[in-house]
Amino acid sequence: PGALIANERRSGALSRVRKALPFALFMDGWRAYVRGMLIEEGYAGGAGAYKLFQLNMDLIDACRCLAAIRMHTATMTFDEAVTFFETEASLSHVNALREARRGGLDPMSIRPLLGRLQIIKLREEYRRHLGPAWRPGAFHDRALSFGAPPLRLLRQMLMPGDKGSVL
Repeated sequence: PGALIANERRSGALSRVRKALPFALFMDGWRAYVRGMLIEEGYAGGAGAYKLFQLNMDLIDACRCLAAIRMHTATMTFDEAVTFFETEASLSHVNALREARRGGLDPMSIRPLLGRLQIIKLREEYRRHLGPAWRPGAFHDRALSFGAPPLRLLRQMLMPGDKGSVL
């Protein structure tokens, strides 16, 4: 696998196998990233309802992250997680139960938030890397041309020789 990744770095292209098997952090992060990016770019004329929806989803993602970490480190019980979602994310009891179950069963429910933050950081560093040649659409096209690789590998393919971190 190391040789395959090294070859992919040199060539700037992922193998068909790596493109077909997406990296979950990239996929979940890209979904959350696009949701916010559409609002930033003025989707629906920047309508307040869309912005409010985005902020609400960001809040739920952040609550998922905290609840999952706290539940899996035994610093929050299931019942406390339910109350947390009701209080902090203003979810109904039924939805709070669902989110608490999700966080209790899947510690990786933090992927959307973590992936989104990594993609935003990568986008901003790629913007600085390109300088005046920067275009958001070109970043999206180039990033997606590699399939859904680990974000550290995507960073190296977008900016060869870069030693920065993903977060």
